[in-house]
Parts: sequence; C-alpha cells; structure tokens
Amino acid sequence: MYSLEDGILAPIATGLWGWLDESVYGRFDESENPLYVYEWNGVRMEQAEYENELNSVYDTLKMQQGYVWDEWYTEDEMIELLQKM
Repeated sequence: MYSLEDGILAPIATGLWGWLDESVYGRFDESENPLYVYEWNGVRMEQAEYENELNSVYDTLKMQQGYVWDEWYTEDEMIELLQKM
C-alpha cells in the first residue's frame, strides 16, 4: 500500500495473501475455497484480521478494479492516473 504525497509514492503498509508457501499451496477446504495464507507487514494472521488491517488504511468499499493482467504502468504513469481521479 502506498500513499501519494506531494507527487511522491510513499509506502504505508505491505499486505500479501495467497498460496504463499508450500504448507497450503494448491489446497482447498471442504467447500472448495482455496486455503490462503494472509500476511500484513510480515505478520501472519487470519483472513478477517487481514481484512481489518487493510480497511484501516484503505476503504475497500470505495475501491475500483484497477488490475488488468499484462497491463503495467511506470511509476510516473501511475502517478498521472491517480492525479486524474
């Protein structure tokens, strides 16, 4: 997670989720949901805790889809896009 401050991207938090290690890689629960690992700033936690941490710095209710596979932006291009919002 980054914050745009005076035209500069400043890191504020790091969140990761997914099959981050072999202990859960490719595994699913009884409802066929993937068994993911959640980390926030290097600390492993449950999904609900992760979502709380994410919402503490980013209002997920207002988020818009912004990820398109194979569509990458340079830092300058991303800053320009964010300034237009």
